Amino acid sequence: MADYQSIVQKIVDKLKTATGLVEGTDVNKYYFGAPARILAYPAIYIQFVRREPTGIADTAKYGYILTFEIGIIDRHVDEDVAEKNVYDKINLIDTELDKPANLSLDGLVEETRLSRSLEIIHAIEGSGKKSGDYAITYARMLHRVLRYE
Repeated sequence: MADYQSIVQKIVDKLKTATGLVEGTDVNKYYFGAPARILAYPAIYIQFVRREPTGIADTAKYGYILTFEIGIIDRHVDEDVAEKNVYDKINLIDTELDKPANLSLDGLVEETRLSRSLEIIHAIEGSGKKSGDYAITYARMLHRVLRYE
């Protein structure tokens, strides 16, 4: 059985020290799992979503596709600033996870370059009657890895 907690923590650790994604400098906070409330932006979270059998097995192990969600959230009074910041972080995350040294997440999985899906969601925070309303951009990346258990 995979240790999902270790895999999530490894992804958090890899990202929060990567160039352009450093916690406290480029990203206000990383969350282990989706947060109930975000107090400061930008924020990134990582959580385990699902495990699917690949249909590949031998006498000792079965192959599974594990899906992890990486959420990137930013808020700004200028909507294009939040949007551009999120796009920049998407590119940096893709680059970091595609580095040869990160493909197995230090041996926790066999392969991390299976696929990543992405969706962008937009929201507005505020009354809508005054300046100071915030545009929120949220990217939801589904990161799929291969693991034999």
